[in-house]
Amino acid sequence: MRFYKYQGTGNDFILIESETAHFPTHQIKQLCDRRYGIGADGLIFVRRPSNADAEMEIYNADGMRAEMCGNGLRSLVQFLIDRGNRQKSFTIVASGKLYKADVEEGKIIVDMGVPKILEEGTIDGLSFFHIDSGVPHFVHFCDDMHQVGFSQIARGLRYHPHFSPSGVNVNFAKLLPSCLLQVRTYERGVEGETHSCGTGGAAACVAAWKKYGIKGLLEVEFPSQERLQFDLLAHDDLLRGLSMRGHAAYVFEGEIGL
Repeated sequence: MRFYKYQGTGNDFILIESETAHFPTHQIKQLCDRRYGIGADGLIFVRRPSNADAEMEIYNADGMRAEMCGNGLRSLVQFLIDRGNRQKSFTIVASGKLYKADVEEGKIIVDMGVPKILEEGTIDGLSFFHIDSGVPHFVHFCDDMHQVGFSQIARGLRYHPHFSPSGVNVNFAKLLPSCLLQVRTYERGVEGETHSCGTGGAAACVAAWKKYGIKGLLEVEFPSQERLQFDLLAHDDLLRGLSMRGHAAYVFEGEIGL
């Protein structure tokens, strides 16, 4: 079976175009393993529904189904472009929700809809925002983005009983001048820190709007040293929309025997 490896700001995925393929959990885990498989943060089955240009059926590296992935969606759009689609707008279905993506000057702009602010609070002495930007995210603003033990702290929060049974993705963020956000993400399903996370960046932008009142164009920088641009639309205390802009790129392809 043919596979394609893509990445968006360092968040990497295995793409398989098939209407019928379904892999058991252990097989997805093996394919995503960086020592015994192809290696990736997730696996995407590319389907062809009647109501959109493509459907993204995405699984995390632990083999479990994910609802949404911003970097994965941009990677899928780039895959469609590389396969000969020259249109400037695409519609992608993910977990039953329709997303629109536009192509402009080599960048892919994804309409993320209106993220939901689920709660604000404090856990273990850390103030946080709990935001659904396609998947649930915990966002905490801190001064030291390079603190030792981030993964250990984040893992404890990811499995915290407050967010049971599904758990939560954990983001530490810092606002710098010129509306630049630095974000580190411990991803649920990958069970570790990733080079970047599109929905995590989106959640951090929403949290920054609530905490600091900033809106409009924001940039988010990830541990990969790459950036995504977000455009946050808000009026008074009402969030009206959020879009994500960035690139995605082909890495390699090959055949897997099943």
